[in-house]
Amino acid sequence: MPRHLRSTSLLLLLTLAGCQTAPTGDPTDLDGPMFGAKKDTSFYMMPETGDLRLRDVATVARVIRKHRTLAAAEKELLRRSAQMKFNGLIALEIQRLEPKYEPLKRAARRSLPPEQARKKVAEIERAQQQEALKNIAARMGESIALPVSSGENKSLMAFASVDNGRVEVADALYEVDVPIAKLPAKSTISGPKGQVAALLTDDAIDLPATNR
Repeated sequence: MPRHLRSTSLLLLLTLAGCQTAPTGDPTDLDGPMFGAKKDTSFYMMPETGDLRLRDVATVARVIRKHRTLAAAEKELLRRSAQMKFNGLIALEIQRLEPKYEPLKRAARRSLPPEQARKKVAEIERAQQQEALKNIAARMGESIALPVSSGENKSLMAFASVDNGRVEVADALYEVDVPIAKLPAKSTISGPKGQVAALLTDDAIDLPATNR
């Protein structure tokens, strides 16, 4: 290649490199985007030893085998416990939204007759609850993982879905490849069908041991 063409090509490469868009967002915010603001990439767990693996970024644990089918009473126990924990997340989100909705409630109480004010405040509170539920559903996704403690020397996980705030637990209990006690908060689990399930809680739900 002639010298003047090589120089032109080098200058063009340097110009393009200087025009690359830098990642946006606070680089010290570990809960924020890793590679810019367009798509969130969450970091969950750094291995204590060895190189960082892609699975450590995408998921913390994965299902390795089905453990057994849950009895109806066990499913209901897990459902009730998971529902309480999910409701707790919604309650915290309602509190977080209070600065947005409380001025609307105060304005209704000041400007409307008592009966109309009560109805308007109730309407505003319903909107606040619906936004809280929508935010939690968006954060958790369509599938949630429930760590289970059953007195057995295994790392057990149940899976559930949430429909309009109601938790429904699937029929089976599974073994995963990471000890339950080592699962950090905000983990994701690779479920039995390959789906990504958000860990609902880092506290295992107690399930009585079974002889099965």
